[in-house]
Amino acid sequence: PDSRVCIPAAFRLPTSWLSILLVFVAVCVACDQPESLDSIRERQQTGDAAETIDALRTYLARHPDDPEASYLYGRALAAAGSVSLATFPLRKAMRDPEWVIPAGTQLAFVTLASNDFNETIAATTEMLEHEPDNVTALLLRAQARAHWRNDPAAALEDAERVLDTNPDMLEAYEPKILALLALGRQEEAREALAEAGERLEVLGAEEATLAWHCSTSAVFALEAGEVDEARTRWSGCVERFPADPGVVTGAIGFFDQTGDFERGLVLLEAAFELEPELTLFRVGLANRLAALGREKEGEQLLLDATEIANASLSARAWVDLAQFHHARGDHSAAADDLLRAIEILRPVEVPSEQLLFQYADALVAANRLDEAVEAAADLSVPVQRSLIEARVAQERGRFEEALAGFDEALRLWPNNASARYYTARAAETLGDFDRALEEYRYAIRIDPGATDARTRAAELLIAQNQHTLAHQLLFLEVGPHPLEVE
Repeated sequence: PDSRVCIPAAFRLPTSWLSILLVFVAVCVACDQPESLDSIRERQQTGDAAETIDALRTYLARHPDDPEASYLYGRALAAAGSVSLATFPLRKAMRDPEWVIPAGTQLAFVTLASNDFNETIAATTEMLEHEPDNVTALLLRAQARAHWRNDPAAALEDAERVLDTNPDMLEAYEPKILALLALGRQEEAREALAEAGERLEVLGAEEATLAWHCSTSAVFALEAGEVDEARTRWSGCVERFPADPGVVTGAIGFFDQTGDFERGLVLLEAAFELEPELTLFRVGLANRLAALGREKEGEQLLLDATEIANASLSARAWVDLAQFHHARGDHSAAADDLLRAIEILRPVEVPSEQLLFQYADALVAANRLDEAVEAAADLSVPVQRSLIEARVAQERGRFEEALAGFDEALRLWPNNASARYYTARAAETLGDFDRALEEYRYAIRIDPGATDARTRAAELLIAQNQHTLAHQLLFLEVGPHPLEVE
């Protein structure tokens, strides 16, 4: 009558036991709760972004439409080196008007760094629709347009808008000069470069900015056809900034282009002596030695770096060695290198998803397929697991199964050049040449030099007597991404 539940005496627990049970239930419920977004945000602000991936996956499983969680997840993936995977959650966060600017800015930085210029332009354009005077978005769009070279007039317009708004934002001179050169307006580009130099002197620019101006002046001289002047400028730049990454890599590119390959070795040896901890110089020197027939010396240089006591740095060095072995076709050694990196990291931190994925992928390349299947089972990112399983099916001749797996992977990771490439290979094997060409073209748009998609697509076009299209496709971005011998 009074709606109370009556528990028979035989089933009543003593008060003390009831208290313990209630505490136990409370603890279990608490353990099952995901980490709060406030806690995750605080961890990212203290530089712990990459370590929040698992917590964010758990949180997003319960709150899939939380825009801030998607934004933080994208940041975490980017910090862990999974740049391609970061684009999807960042795009999702941008659907919320309050997160268009922060998520768009992060997405633009990430995609610009990975040369995914189309995505950079799309993100910054959406940002500018919300904030037409957002100078950061304008600058990033100008840089993407200038480096993509598909619309230099638009790049110039963006760069000039930046400088009109903020004359001290000297970064805008780079896309402005590149755009003017692409438009054939050399004299205006020369004037812009001189203007940038004057502004640098007035503002007392940092060494890195001065190094940029020096190398840009050398690039401009070459673009203008003044090869001797470019040689003089590059020589002056490396003398003044011998360990600046941009100067050293630019100078090496110039001297290689003019046939002075040995000069690149000298520059790398000098830079490495000044900055022995900088991975760029160590890896560059190792590859240069290998290219000159001194492969063992290059390999030993990278192997020496693995002996460092710091686990994270040692693991990074093993990854560098794996890439060295991959480049020389020794995929089994590369897989062993990556496994060593994972083993070194596990006692001190959780290996990144990207590292685990690289290891599984290396096992496929080495045709160690049973091991690859086992490694794929440890991947917590579904799209990465699908890719490895599809690659294994492809290597085992199960092409229809592989194509279905690639389709699923591309649904979640559409801008993965390698996934597009292997999808094309599977489609080609099954005789679906239209699909193969479409996927090859997509892979080329994402990253022309990541695979031999240009060569394979050209073969298909030649077989269809479309020789002009084949020629056009082959020579896309051939300057920065030379073709294979085939």
